[in-house]
This record gives sequence, C-alpha cells and structure tokens, in this order.
Amino acid sequence: LTVSYPNTPDILMTETSQRESSNLSSFSAFISKLVSSGATWGSKCPSTHDVDDVDDVDGIPPSPFVRTLSGVKYGDESTKQSLDLYYPEDYASRHLGVRDETKDGTDKRDDGSEHPSQLPVFIHIHGGGWSRGDKNNRFYGVPSVCRTMASAGCLSIAVGYRLGEYPRFVEDACLGIRWIYDNVSKLGGDKQNMFLAGHSAGGHIASLIMVRHETFLQQPHSIPPDFLRGMILLSGVYDLFEPMKKASIDVKNKWYKLAYVWPAFGTDAQLLLENSPLLLLDPDAKNGLETNALEEKVELIDSPLLDKIKSVGLGGLGAVASLPKKVVKKRLKDAGENNNDDDTNGNSNDDISSNSDIKHKECENREVVETNDIEDVKNKGKSDGCDVFMVNTALPPTLIMNASHDMGLELNGELMCNAMSKYTEVEYVRVPHTDHASLCWNKEAAEKMKKFVQSHLCSPDKEGKVGD
Repeated sequence: LTVSYPNTPDILMTETSQRESSNLSSFSAFISKLVSSGATWGSKCPSTHDVDDVDDVDGIPPSPFVRTLSGVKYGDESTKQSLDLYYPEDYASRHLGVRDETKDGTDKRDDGSEHPSQLPVFIHIHGGGWSRGDKNNRFYGVPSVCRTMASAGCLSIAVGYRLGEYPRFVEDACLGIRWIYDNVSKLGGDKQNMFLAGHSAGGHIASLIMVRHETFLQQPHSIPPDFLRGMILLSGVYDLFEPMKKASIDVKNKWYKLAYVWPAFGTDAQLLLENSPLLLLDPDAKNGLETNALEEKVELIDSPLLDKIKSVGLGGLGAVASLPKKVVKKRLKDAGENNNDDDTNGNSNDDISSNSDIKHKECENREVVETNDIEDVKNKGKSDGCDVFMVNTALPPTLIMNASHDMGLELNGELMCNAMSKYTEVEYVRVPHTDHASLCWNKEAAEKMKKFVQSHLCSPDKEGKVGD
C-alpha cells in the first residue's frame, strides 16, 4: 500500500503503478488554473507534530513539512465557499508547480522511476457551533488535523462554508464535496480512497449528510453512497435536542440549544429531529437518565408519532415530515431485521413558540418501506402525491473520537457509535488528557486517525476490498 521515495510521507500513499488515471502534467495545469483564479500557495510549514513525535510505519519517516493552496473556490455566493488544500511538501514540490523542473521536464525520481501521482483524500469540515468558526482558525480544528494527515501522505482538504442559518452550511459542505469529487484526480487525489471527517458542528454535518445521503448528496449532486472509504467524527453533535449528558437539572443542554442550536436551526421540533443523525438511526438512544433520549420529546412530538418512530425502527424516523412522505430505509447492505412496515398517522410542523407551547398538525399518508429498489419507491411516491424521505444505512466504516473532557458530548459519541454499529464497522475512542479543542492537535488522536485511514485504504490488487 505504500510507495517510498526520499523525504516523502509514504505511510498512506496508494500504490498507483497499476492504476494511473491522470497525466502528471495535467496536475500542474489544473493547479495553475486555480492559482490564476485567486488561490494562493503558502510557504511550506511544519506539520502539527515534530518529526520525532510522529511514529513512522514500515520504517518510512513522515514529512516534516506541508504546503497549502488556500482559497480554492467552489461557489460564488460567499468567500466562505472555498477550500484549502494541504499537500505533503515534497509531493507539491515535485508534482504541482511549486518545484524545480528536471532537465527533461518530467517528474521522475533520481533513479528515473516515476513518482506516485495519487494521494488518499482526507476531507475535513470545521466546527464552531454552525454560526462561528473558520477553516483557518486552529481553535476550530482544521489546520492541525489537515497538516497531520497531509504530513502522513494524504491530500487534506478543509471545507469552508457559510455560517448562520440551516440549511446553508449543510448545502455548502455538500457543494464543496461535489467540487472535490468532480476534480479529485486533477488535484492528485485518489477517488478510490476518499475519507470524510468533521469536528464538533463539522462532525454533525459530516454524519448528517451521510445518514441523509439521498437528500444532501445523491439527489442534488449525483454522488453515490459508497464514495467514501471511511469517516472520522471528532467530538461531534449527533442529537440537536440533548447532545450533552442529561442531568436532573439540565442546564448544559438548555444552554447549548439557546447558544448554538436554535440560532442555527430554529426551534421547529420536527426540523431538529430530521437533522439529528443519532435519532434518525436510533430513537431509543439513552441520554444519561433512566428514560430514553426521546422520552422528553413527548412534549414536542405527539405520542402517536413517537410510538410510530419506535415501532418501525430506523425508517420510521423519516415519518416526521412537513408534507406527506413515503419513508424509505435505503438498504444497500444488511441493515438488521428489526423493522416493520406498518403505517399510521403522526404529527408534524411542530413549532416551539417563546413559551414552549407546541402546535401539532396531522400528517397523513405516511408509509414506511424497506427496499433495495429505490427508484420504484420514488416513482410510486410521486404517483401517490408523496415526497420520499430516505435514511441511508450503507454507512462507511467510522472512527468516532471524543475528548476526555468534552463538555458532556462523550455520551453522545458513544450513543452514535452504538447506533452506527448496527450497520457498519465503528470504532469509538475517548482520548485522555484532552478537551474539546485540543483533541484536534493531540498526538494520540493524530495516530488513531492515521492508522484508521491506512487500515481502510482500497488496495488496487484486491478489487475494492479494504487494504491490509
């Protein structure tokens, strides 16, 4: 899985001798086009950790430096709609126009052999409570995480997005991913080895767009559900109602909703539920008390709907909808047997007013279906006058990490791990001696991320199976 050449971060590099999809000169040409459009190369900078602090693999030392191409535009509505590309410095110097040409104008090693041209791609979405933060701010995690993964041999890409009201930040993240997906080979990335990560609110966005892949990536951008080799979630928020461990006097969750959730998503209970990936996967997730995570939401969601959610399992959560919907459990691989196909009426358009009074509205014609024939269900839904709300269970292998002091989000991470483990391979790690921010530049966390990516690389000689 690795290719060695002097002073190059090889621990995650893909063997490309059997699978060359791009001409090296096209890399430089495309990068030059990006630079002419306003992107800028930064000077080479050290990786997050000193070289002596980063373990090597197979005796190959990591790169001490990375180089960043900042301000790559993927949208025209805001300067926030841009990407920062982090390359191993040696790779950038040899392949992407920030280098000295060899005498014959080609990119070759000193011994005349070709350099590998494709890097695993690590896409990272920053945090900041959806309403603040930036991909250039170390406190929100991006530079440290991206430099770490670039120094290990990845093309790391930080996604910027517009802050403020939902769904702009989700749509921007998906638009950025679409741009990366369409141009990855021109950037020197390997389309067969793409990984998605997010920290805090970015972890919420990353998990949400995969759990609701059909809505956010498939329909608007034609990105298939199996485009990722893996996903890494750092101190994410997976329940917009009660992301922090609940206590008898639940000050933390009330504060969090007032400070972060309601300014970004509003107070519509139905919308909050539809954008809580944990509750889409497991409505019975415990939240720290004897009651389950949705028990207190009976005030927000009428009992028939709550019963409906529990009775139909995963697909049933799609039943909370502002319009009549046909709910589909998208099942591209075995997703468990605990589901029913009953249908009933529920309530929707729940609005939390200033005095927390709840207004209910009946939503009829709801049907829950588990099927592999997605298009047939869509067509039938249209003929019945129904929209289709789909929950994706074809989730990629995932690493979920929390800090040891994580504002109470630790339990939320464990619950998300348990919920996802019904459908995919999931590893949960709580990193000692870290807090919500320092998790992103912690050495142990960095090693976990690198080993996760390496263990899930697609080996070209195994026809798409996870590499050893």
